[in-house]
Amino acid sequence: MADLEIGAKIRKYRTEKGFSMKTLAEKVNITPSMLSQIEHDQANPSINTLKLISSALNVPLFQFFTTADKSPEDIVVRSGHRKKILSSDNGHSFVYELLTPDNTGTIEFVLQRFKPNSNSGDAVQSHEGEEVFYVLKGQLVLFLDQMELVLNQGDSVRIPAKTPHFWVNQTDSEVEVIFAITPPAF
Repeated sequence: MADLEIGAKIRKYRTEKGFSMKTLAEKVNITPSMLSQIEHDQANPSINTLKLISSALNVPLFQFFTTADKSPEDIVVRSGHRKKILSSDNGHSFVYELLTPDNTGTIEFVLQRFKPNSNSGDAVQSHEGEEVFYVLKGQLVLFLDQMELVLNQGDSVRIPAKTPHFWVNQTDSEVEVIFAITPPAF
Protein backbone atom coordinates (compact mmCIF):
# COMPACT_ATOMS: atom_id res chain seq x y z
CA MET A 1 0.00 0.00 0.00
CA ALA A 2 3.04 2.28 0.24
CA ASP A 3 2.84 3.15 -3.48
CA LEU A 4 -0.65 4.59 -2.89
CA GLU A 5 0.81 6.79 -0.13
CA ILE A 6 -2.06 5.88 2.20
CA GLY A 7 -0.03 6.84 5.26
CA ALA A 8 0.79 10.27 3.84
CA LYS A 9 -2.88 10.80 2.96
CA ILE A 10 -3.97 9.88 6.48
CA ARG A 11 -1.38 12.28 7.94
CA LYS A 12 -2.50 15.05 5.56
CA TYR A 13 -6.20 14.67 6.43
CA ARG A 14 -5.41 14.32 10.15
CA THR A 15 -3.41 17.55 10.24
CA GLU A 16 -6.03 19.36 8.15
CA LYS A 17 -8.62 18.39 10.78
CA GLY A 18 -6.28 19.58 13.53
CA PHE A 19 -6.14 16.15 15.18
CA SER A 20 -3.06 15.02 17.06
CA MET A 21 -1.93 11.44 16.53
CA LYS A 22 -3.20 10.60 19.99
CA THR A 23 -6.65 12.07 19.28
CA LEU A 24 -7.11 10.15 16.02
CA ALA A 25 -5.70 6.95 17.53
CA GLU A 26 -8.24 7.18 20.38
CA LYS A 27 -11.11 7.75 17.93
CA VAL A 28 -10.06 4.68 15.94
CA ASN A 29 -9.18 2.58 19.01
CA ILE A 30 -5.56 1.92 18.05
CA THR A 31 -2.35 3.04 19.72
CA PRO A 32 -0.61 6.27 18.67
CA SER A 33 2.42 4.09 17.91
CA MET A 34 0.39 2.00 15.46
CA LEU A 35 -1.01 5.14 13.84
CA SER A 36 2.52 6.50 13.48
CA GLN A 37 3.61 3.28 11.77
CA ILE A 38 0.63 3.49 9.42
CA GLU A 39 1.30 7.15 8.59
CA HIS A 40 4.95 6.35 7.84
CA ASP A 41 3.97 3.33 5.71
CA GLN A 42 5.74 0.97 8.11
CA ALA A 43 2.49 -0.93 8.75
CA ASN A 44 -0.54 -1.54 6.56
CA PRO A 45 -3.92 -0.83 8.13
CA SER A 46 -6.66 -3.43 7.83
CA ILE A 47 -9.69 -2.44 5.79
CA ASN A 48 -11.66 -2.17 9.04
CA THR A 49 -9.05 0.16 10.56
CA LEU A 50 -9.01 2.22 7.37
CA LYS A 51 -12.82 2.47 7.50
CA LEU A 52 -12.61 3.72 11.09
CA ILE A 53 -9.92 6.26 10.14
CA SER A 54 -12.04 7.35 7.16
CA SER A 55 -15.06 7.83 9.40
CA ALA A 56 -13.12 9.68 12.13
CA LEU A 57 -11.60 12.05 9.56
CA ASN A 58 -14.87 12.40 7.62
CA VAL A 59 -13.06 11.47 4.40
CA PRO A 60 -14.55 9.04 1.87
CA LEU A 61 -12.74 5.69 1.97
CA PHE A 62 -11.97 5.79 -1.76
CA GLN A 63 -9.77 8.89 -1.22
CA PHE A 64 -7.10 6.64 0.29
CA PHE A 65 -6.95 4.54 -2.89
CA THR A 66 -6.81 7.24 -5.54
CA THR A 67 -3.61 8.21 -7.25
CA ALA A 68 -3.15 11.63 -8.71
CA ASP A 69 -1.01 11.97 -11.79
CA LYS A 70 0.95 15.12 -11.16
CA SER A 71 1.78 17.45 -14.01
CA PRO A 72 4.35 20.26 -13.84
CA GLU A 73 1.48 22.73 -13.36
CA ASP A 74 0.52 20.88 -10.16
CA ILE A 75 3.93 21.26 -8.55
CA VAL A 76 5.76 24.18 -10.22
CA VAL A 77 4.97 27.88 -9.84
CA ARG A 78 6.50 29.87 -12.67
CA SER A 79 7.81 33.38 -12.12
CA GLY A 80 5.15 35.84 -13.19
CA HIS A 81 2.35 33.31 -12.66
CA ARG A 82 2.07 33.42 -8.90
CA LYS A 83 -1.28 33.70 -7.19
CA LYS A 84 -1.58 37.04 -5.42
CA ILE A 85 -3.17 36.75 -2.04
CA LEU A 86 -3.42 40.48 -1.30
CA SER A 87 -2.32 43.30 -3.50
CA SER A 88 -1.45 46.94 -3.13
CA ASP A 89 -4.37 47.72 -5.45
CA ASN A 90 -6.92 47.15 -2.69
CA GLY A 91 -5.52 49.59 -0.15
CA HIS A 92 -2.94 47.33 1.46
CA SER A 93 0.66 48.45 1.65
CA PHE A 94 2.05 45.02 0.80
CA VAL A 95 1.63 42.16 -1.67
CA TYR A 96 1.57 38.43 -0.91
CA GLU A 97 2.52 36.06 -3.72
CA LEU A 98 1.99 32.35 -3.20
CA LEU A 99 5.18 30.43 -4.04
CA THR A 100 3.55 27.03 -3.56
CA PRO A 101 1.13 25.88 -6.28
CA ASP A 102 -1.82 26.08 -3.86
CA ASN A 103 -2.61 25.87 -0.17
CA THR A 104 -3.70 22.24 -0.06
CA GLY A 105 -0.44 20.92 1.38
CA THR A 106 0.82 21.06 4.93
CA ILE A 107 3.06 24.09 4.38
CA GLU A 108 2.65 27.37 2.59
CA PHE A 109 5.53 29.33 1.05
CA VAL A 110 4.95 33.04 0.34
CA LEU A 111 6.83 36.08 -0.98
CA GLN A 112 5.79 39.33 0.67
CA ARG A 113 6.76 42.80 -0.53
CA PHE A 114 6.40 45.80 1.79
CA LYS A 115 6.25 49.24 0.24
CA PRO A 116 8.43 51.95 1.83
CA ASN A 117 7.19 53.19 5.22
CA SER A 118 4.47 50.54 5.53
CA ASN A 119 3.46 47.76 7.91
CA SER A 120 1.96 44.28 7.93
CA GLY A 121 -1.61 45.41 8.46
CA ASP A 122 -4.02 47.20 10.72
CA ALA A 123 -3.77 44.77 13.64
CA VAL A 124 -1.36 42.51 15.48
CA GLN A 125 -1.44 39.02 13.97
CA SER A 126 -1.12 35.54 15.37
CA HIS A 127 -1.62 32.20 13.65
CA GLU A 128 -2.36 28.63 14.67
CA GLY A 129 0.84 27.46 13.02
CA GLU A 130 4.50 28.24 13.16
CA GLU A 131 6.07 30.70 10.72
CA VAL A 132 9.63 31.21 9.52
CA PHE A 133 10.59 34.48 7.79
CA TYR A 134 13.71 35.27 5.75
CA VAL A 135 14.52 38.85 4.72
CA LEU A 136 15.56 38.81 1.04
CA LYS A 137 15.96 42.55 0.64
CA GLY A 138 15.86 45.55 2.97
CA GLN A 139 15.22 45.96 6.68
CA LEU A 140 12.11 45.28 8.76
CA VAL A 141 11.25 45.81 12.38
CA LEU A 142 9.39 42.88 13.91
CA PHE A 143 7.37 43.38 17.06
CA LEU A 144 7.15 39.85 18.45
CA ASP A 145 5.16 39.54 21.64
CA GLN A 146 7.09 41.95 23.94
CA MET A 147 10.25 42.18 21.77
CA GLU A 148 11.30 44.62 19.06
CA LEU A 149 13.67 42.98 16.57
CA VAL A 150 15.44 44.73 13.69
CA LEU A 151 15.93 42.27 10.82
CA ASN A 152 18.25 43.00 7.92
CA GLN A 153 18.80 41.33 4.57
CA GLY A 154 19.84 37.72 5.17
CA ASP A 155 18.32 37.52 8.67
CA SER A 156 15.65 34.97 9.51
CA VAL A 157 13.32 34.43 12.43
CA ARG A 158 10.98 31.71 13.66
CA ILE A 159 7.66 32.88 15.05
CA PRO A 160 6.12 30.27 17.36
CA ALA A 161 2.47 29.33 16.92
CA LYS A 162 -0.08 31.77 18.36
CA THR A 163 2.57 34.42 19.11
CA PRO A 164 1.34 37.99 18.49
CA HIS A 165 3.47 39.84 15.93
CA PHE A 166 3.53 42.92 13.70
CA TRP A 167 5.93 44.06 10.93
CA VAL A 168 7.00 47.60 10.02
CA ASN A 169 9.09 48.83 7.10
CA GLN A 170 10.48 52.11 8.45
CA THR A 171 12.73 52.69 5.43
CA ASP A 172 12.30 54.49 2.13
CA SER A 173 12.95 51.26 0.20
CA GLU A 174 10.82 48.25 -0.67
CA VAL A 175 11.41 45.18 1.52
CA GLU A 176 11.06 41.58 0.34
CA VAL A 177 10.48 38.72 2.76
CA ILE A 178 9.96 35.02 2.10
CA PHE A 179 8.04 33.10 4.69
CA ALA A 180 6.77 29.61 5.29
CA ILE A 181 3.79 28.85 7.49
CA THR A 182 2.44 25.55 8.62
CA PRO A 183 -0.36 24.72 8.42
CA PRO A 184 -1.30 27.05 5.57
CA ALA A 185 -3.16 30.14 6.75
CA PHE A 186 -4.27 31.85 3.54
